[in-house]
Amino acid sequence: MTDRSKRRLARRAFLRGAGGFALAIPFLPSLLGSRVAADASAPRRFVGVFSLNGQFDANWHPDMSGASMVAPNTLAKPLSELGGPVSNIVGAPFDALRDKITLLRGLDGLTDTGHNRSFPLTASTHTGGGMERGSAPFFPYSVDAVLERAPSFYTTPPALGAMRLSPMLRRYNGELRAGESFSWWTEGGVTTRLPVQSDAEVVFNQVFGSSEPVEGPDPRERQQLVIDRVKEDFDRLRANPRLGGEDRERLSNYADHLRDLQTRLAAAGRISCTGPDVAYVEDAEAMYEDHIDLLVAALACGLTRIGTLFIKHVRADGEEAGFHSNSHLSGPEAERTSAGHNGWIAERVAQLLTKMDAIVEPDGNTLLDNSLVLWGNELGNGSSHAQLDMPMLLAGSACGRIRTGVAIDYRSEEGVTWTTGGRRLGRPYNMLLTTAMAAMGLSPGEWELGDGPGFGDYQKLGHRYAKGGGWDRYASAHRDMLPHLWMG
Repeated sequence: MTDRSKRRLARRAFLRGAGGFALAIPFLPSLLGSRVAADASAPRRFVGVFSLNGQFDANWHPDMSGASMVAPNTLAKPLSELGGPVSNIVGAPFDALRDKITLLRGLDGLTDTGHNRSFPLTASTHTGGGMERGSAPFFPYSVDAVLERAPSFYTTPPALGAMRLSPMLRRYNGELRAGESFSWWTEGGVTTRLPVQSDAEVVFNQVFGSSEPVEGPDPRERQQLVIDRVKEDFDRLRANPRLGGEDRERLSNYADHLRDLQTRLAAAGRISCTGPDVAYVEDAEAMYEDHIDLLVAALACGLTRIGTLFIKHVRADGEEAGFHSNSHLSGPEAERTSAGHNGWIAERVAQLLTKMDAIVEPDGNTLLDNSLVLWGNELGNGSSHAQLDMPMLLAGSACGRIRTGVAIDYRSEEGVTWTTGGRRLGRPYNMLLTTAMAAMGLSPGEWELGDGPGFGDYQKLGHRYAKGGGWDRYASAHRDMLPHLWMG
């Protein structure tokens, strides 16, 4: 890209204020002319949302009675055929989103591990064991990091490669603990756990502040709403006769979104730069809403196309609510307790999806339609502490590449079971991650970073969890997409 074209891009992508302040805005195709606007395709976005300790089967999975066999060892049922909520966890907040979500069952990790914060995006166990949060995975690459560096995903350098959010929580002992990262990358033989942001106000200032650092800003300007700092340019753009009605509404909605978010941050007393304690918020729901709004705004205005969000269940006062011990139990009482914890997390996920679905993009689809959101977990069923039958919810079709509005069960019908508990084995979880990256437009050459084809740790294919080589049929299917889910 030439310097001249970069300048044109900057004028189109930012509103300018005094002192070099710049505010990113959404893509407004009506300013480009009808021919260019018609040819403009929507960019695809990827969002990974993750929680802990697995799910109880009875709470998570929908009723699959009457499901159809759509491919070998692949059952599917439209979510529209469910009379009540999708499940005890995927409840009423998802009703309006039912045709835009997909629930998957029968995706198995091929590694022998317990807790594993990195598994959801690497499909790999840790070198130091699952409980070693700081230990690198055997396969030290995560989907978000691969996308961030893939030439086919970012054809031009983004303002922000990825937004990784993990709010800071106060533990039961009063200790403040920063959020954890699921993301890894290896470069030059050095493996790095990629950092996350835990303070909504800091992220807001970094992302929606000036793209050109200004020395010695007036403290009063730091408190001023960012949309007011570019008011003259904003008003000039809204009055531009070339700006179409839909784009004018898109611009106004975006401004309202930022104004509301910054006002909430200021009202909560979080506009400060005095240390890590400012990241702790008494109101847990407000804390997560702030982070969700930050992510949605960054995706909508094109500052980034990649996001991750780590959600833990917290009490109303913002303290981390430990429910690890309950995940080891069984029976109706343990299921009810888990439903309360995970139902709270599900409400946060539904809030993210609803906000994404409310933003209509220039191609007529919503931000959610043009994205793939993956809500996953570090474990399958918590009581077993294994990565078997992983509870997965997907949302958005990635611009029509992923099937939505359906529940899919990939478990084998041939009686091949896990050695404990009689669970039927399914397909390698790794196939979900390759399907996700293919949906983002990547080719195998961009994600195959290990010793052979595929993505993730395949070294323990057919380990002690399986009877009779239950996964052997997939030993040569490392590049295959998940059937029925993948629409190409």
